[in-house]
Amino acid sequence: MDAGYPLVGMGVVRVMRRTLVSAGVLAAACLALALALGYPAVGAGAVVGLFLGAGNAYGMRRMVGRAAATGETSKRALAGASISRLGVVTAGVFILFLIDQHAGLGSLVGLALFQMSILANSSRVLLRQLRREAGL
Repeated sequence: MDAGYPLVGMGVVRVMRRTLVSAGVLAAACLALALALGYPAVGAGAVVGLFLGAGNAYGMRRMVGRAAATGETSKRALAGASISRLGVVTAGVFILFLIDQHAGLGSLVGLALFQMSILANSSRVLLRQLRREAGL
């Protein structure tokens, strides 16, 4: 079906599942490390950042799936939905910064960790596909 595109269909599901599991492990590790170092707000913020990253990725996946199912290819509609999602994430981080600077910094760390996690998991699937095609 989608043999030429490893990040389509079940490939996306696998990447998202692995990324969410990785995010959970990272959240626990961040919280434990922050508590051990005496910065619980940074750890809590990192957990919130990981949660915001996961919510953004889920929203993107839903938006792309819906667009593919309905045949909607309007760049304006897709861009509007993306800007809305990113606005919610930005507002969440900004509010955390207003409440507690340590928590706001932690949320930025959590977002960065989530992005690195999704990049690593996506790369893993793509590299596996390239190896398979090269016969290695």
